[in-house]
Amino acid sequence: MTKKVNADDVFSYVSLQAKIMISFFDKYRFCKDYKFLLDFLNNGEVIIDDEIWEFSKHGKGLRFKNNADCILDIHSDVDNQKVIDV
Repeated sequence: MTKKVNADDVFSYVSLQAKIMISFFDKYRFCKDYKFLLDFLNNGEVIIDDEIWEFSKHGKGLRFKNNADCILDIHSDVDNQKVIDV
């Protein structure tokens, strides 16, 4: 079964992605290598609205997952909040 995506869904996704990345860079201020993520942790977590999102680094991106198994995967350009990565 597929669900139609409407404008509100897109705005919610973009907002969540921005919140996660803002929280990530607030917590992990030492991360500066945005091209190859060489100074990024392999694993960790951030908290958004009292919800824990665990992350793992892969290639040039980060994969976030919450307890409900909702996944937000940013494949590249982790420092650019204007990029929508789905």
